[in-house]
Amino acid sequence: MIKKFKEFIDFSIFDGTEALVAVPMYKKDLQIRGYNQSVIIAKILSKISKVPVAYDLIEKVKQTKPQVGLKRQERLNNLKNVFVLNKKAKTLKKVLIVDDVVTTSSTINECAKLLLDVNIESNFFALAAET
Repeated sequence: MIKKFKEFIDFSIFDGTEALVAVPMYKKDLQIRGYNQSVIIAKILSKISKVPVAYDLIEKVKQTKPQVGLKRQERLNNLKNVFVLNKKAKTLKKVLIVDDVVTTSSTINECAKLLLDVNIESNFFALAAET
């Protein structure tokens, strides 16, 4: 499966990347679901790229409504101020944010803003995008 996955990746996205950061889930939501699909994707990318996954750089500290089914403006507002950055993140210069899907980019944007506030450059990776 990983061999097939490699065919679709532009490896330049890993240039200078020090860590992969899976978009986190709220702790209770993670307990209910039992897994975070972004972490699964990040683990596969780590095997391919040899870039480590940083599991706790960003934490989701508030429970939110699922983005699915929300209108665009609701999606943009739903994730405001729900993520916090771990202090040890400040030692990094560049990371790759990993999410499973991109629709309005609000999740990626909120995570990227946190990182940018402490001068950490970020790219992002997602498997699918809704059009």
